[in-house]
Amino acid sequence: MPLDVIEATNVGGLPENINRYLARSIDMDLPCGKRSAMTFAKLGRFALFGFIVPQRTKWEGSKVHVLSGTLGGRVNYTLPEDILEFFTSRARVHAKIAEDISDTQHDKIERAVLGDLERARQSGTLEAMLYDERMFGTEAVLRRPKG
Repeated sequence: MPLDVIEATNVGGLPENINRYLARSIDMDLPCGKRSAMTFAKLGRFALFGFIVPQRTKWEGSKVHVLSGTLGGRVNYTLPEDILEFFTSRARVHAKIAEDISDTQHDKIERAVLGDLERARQSGTLEAMLYDERMFGTEAVLRRPKG
């Protein structure tokens, strides 16, 4: 599944880092429920779902056939409703990880960004941060002091 930032939404309760998660994060998990299990790998703006136990919920436009599948070209996908909840919960996990980064590590990251602003701009991270800032306000993207 290709992923992108959220330009606008009427969905409440999204975490303040949802755009940074969708557009920039790398993640993996083995989510399972009472009647389903799958693998999940997220590489930036692309997510892969592999079904261990087939789901009966609605997935349209997302299957890539092994011998004849293609990527891209499709604009509309239909996903189960609980995928938004899954992405939201994973974004919260990533927010907690980011919150726990030491001040020393934050300083190193800031120096790296300031040392090559063009590279930072081209990475897409700043774009994702701007979308989070537009949706949730400046406080959503500012470094919070420890303590």
